[in-house]
Amino acid sequence: MPRYNPTAIAYKESGLVADRQKYVIPEDAYTELENAYVWRGVTKRRLGNTLLGRLRRALVAETDDVTGSAMSYTPPGTGSQTIAIFTVYGVNSLEPDASLQPGSASSNLVVTLDPGGGNETILTDATGDGTMVVTGGGPIISGTPSINYATGVISATFTSAPGALTVSLSLGYYPGLPVMGVRGKELDGLNQENTLFFDTRYCYQFSATQFSEYLPGTNWLGGNSNFFWSTNYGEIKRKQAFWATNFFPNIGGHGRPHTLHRRH
Repeated sequence: MPRYNPTAIAYKESGLVADRQKYVIPEDAYTELENAYVWRGVTKRRLGNTLLGRLRRALVAETDDVTGSAMSYTPPGTGSQTIAIFTVYGVNSLEPDASLQPGSASSNLVVTLDPGGGNETILTDATGDGTMVVTGGGPIISGTPSINYATGVISATFTSAPGALTVSLSLGYYPGLPVMGVRGKELDGLNQENTLFFDTRYCYQFSATQFSEYLPGTNWLGGNSNFFWSTNYGEIKRKQAFWATNFFPNIGGHGRPHTLHRRH
C-alpha cells in the first residue's frame, strides 16, 4: 500500500492551469478542477443548477393576431379538419419552434370560434391531456377534438363550413426563441431589483412559479446576434428609469435604447 501523503489545501493564487506542462505549473495550481473554482484564494464548490422554467407568454381572450389584425379561421369544409393555432395567431414563421403550455384546472386552454355569434364553438382543455371539450351557443364541431401541444394543431370534425370565423384565444405558450439577455432593473425601494429576461422579440419576468411577459405588447426587433444591454437611472426618493437596447438599427440606421420604462 502506498504511503499516505497529506496535501494541504491552503490559500490558492493560481487556480486551474491547463496551458502548460504539469512540471512547469505553479505549485499551488490545479491540473484538473471539476465542479470547483478558485475565488480570492479559496477553492469553492461550483453551485449546481435546476430548471427555473421556460420563457412564456399568456393570451387572455385575445382576438388580434401578432400584427394587431383580427384573427380569423375559415373551415376548409366539413368532416375532419385541422386548426393551426400558431398560423391563426400569425407567429408560425416568426416563432417556428413555439409550443403550447398544456391546459390545467387553474389555467384552461380555450379556443373560441365565432365568439358571441350564431356559430359560437368553444374548445376547452382543462386537464392538459390534449382532449378538448366542445361547448358554445351553436357549435359546428362534433365529437371529441384533440390538440397537439408540441405543434399547436387542433384536429376536429366540422359539421358545417360557414366561412370565415373570428377567433379568440386564451392560452399560454412558449415562443421558443433564443435568450438574448438577463438584466437587472432597479426598483424604487432600497436594494430592491427585478430581473428581466429578453429573447429576440419579448421581455419577461419570473413570478411565483412561472415566467410571464413584461409590458405585454412591447415587441423587439433583432436577431440572435443582438444581445441586450441596459442601465438604470434615478435618484434617491425619485422614480427609477430603466433603459434597454439590443443595438438593432431600428431608426435612422443606428441602434438606440428601444424602450424606456419609468415607474409611476
